[in-house]
Amino acid sequence: MRDAIHTSKNSLCLERAELLLSFRYSKAGFKARKVHPMVKRAQTIAHIMAHRRPIIHADELIAGSMTSKRVAANFYPEGGTSSLFEDLWRLEKRPVPLFLTFAEKLRFMKIVSLTMRDSISSRAFFKPSRIKHLFKKSVP
Repeated sequence: MRDAIHTSKNSLCLERAELLLSFRYSKAGFKARKVHPMVKRAQTIAHIMAHRRPIIHADELIAGSMTSKRVAANFYPEGGTSSLFEDLWRLEKRPVPLFLTFAEKLRFMKIVSLTMRDSISSRAFFKPSRIKHLFKKSVP
């Protein structure tokens, strides 16, 4: 098992992010737009947990992983996407490389395009009321 983990390439798991989107565009997701944010968050997590695929490798002693791949990091679109998006076509050349197939890179681009406004930074800075002071002329 140790050799299998050490020889596996680092990757990025897109399953959670895709499940977030599938909830958003489902009937339950449309209904959740009108409820309290904490209720919506609970419904989203319930959807993720109900639809996540369990993957148990043959040589594992303890079953369970937070990702859909042997060695991967979860992608959290609500945490921010700009650094990964900028490096998307150079992920393999980073100090700690991440390996995605071409199809996974396309899926990643779709996820980012649909969730860009949901990230913490966009919620903080991309609202006109929060940055209008940047455009005011200062009086000497």
